[in-house]
Amino acid sequence: MVKIILCGNAAVEGGFSINKELLIDNMTEETIVSQRVVFDAIHAAGMVVIKVEITSKIIAGVRQANAQYKMALQAKQLQQTEEEKAAREVRREI
Repeated sequence: MVKIILCGNAAVEGGFSINKELLIDNMTEETIVSQRVVFDAIHAAGMVVIKVEITSKIIAGVRQANAQYKMALQAKQLQQTEEEKAAREVRREI
């Protein structure tokens, strides 16, 4: 039973060291989670990143992900603009 607990702790501690390698200054939480999901999926498949064959399906997936990222970024900027306008209106009323 002790071995099981110790092995579980080793896996968790290993996860922390992997997370530390992924971190870059000014990285958002979404980016960290996304990178970890990709890493875990590759690790679960038993693959090494170097051995991944780049297919047209992967390229299409990357293009789609990039398009979704750009749309999310635009939506975030629009939301910030709307929040700034609302804050200005509140200041004008006061």
